Amino acid sequence: MLGTVSDEKLVARALAGSNNAWQKLVKRYERRVYNYALRMVGHPDDAADLMQEVFMGVYRNLPGFRGDGVFAAWLFRIASFRCTDYLRRRRFQDTFDEQTSPARSPFDPQAAAMTTHANRQIGQALASLPAD
Repeated sequence: MLGTVSDEKLVARALAGSNNAWQKLVKRYERRVYNYALRMVGHPDDAADLMQEVFMGVYRNLPGFRGDGVFAAWLFRIASFRCTDYLRRRRFQDTFDEQTSPARSPFDPQAAAMTTHANRQIGQALASLPAD
C-alpha cells in the first residue's frame, strides 16, 4: 500500500511525542494483539483487558525499544509475557476454593495473621521463579 509509514518511523515519531503516531501503531496492531490474547486466555473480556495492559506496557517501555529487531516481534513478546503472567495468576487463584477453606470471621485476628504470613511466603516463592 502506498503511503504506509513503517513501524520504525512511527515508533520514532511516538518517542518524539507524536500522539498521532502512537495511535497509528495501536490501530495497526490492536486487532492482532486482541486475537492473540483471546487465543491464549479464551475469554473476550479478559483478552480486551490484556490488550490494554499490553499497549500500556509497550507505551511505558517504548524508549527501551532498541530498533535492532522488528517492532511487531517486540510487541508480541510483551503480549506473550502479559498473557503468560495472567494465566499463571489465574491458575493460582483457581486452586483456591472457598468451599474447602474453613469459615472464619473476617475480624478474626488469628486468620489475619495467618493470611499475612501465607501472602509473604507466596510473594517470596513467586519472586524466586525465573522470568520466563
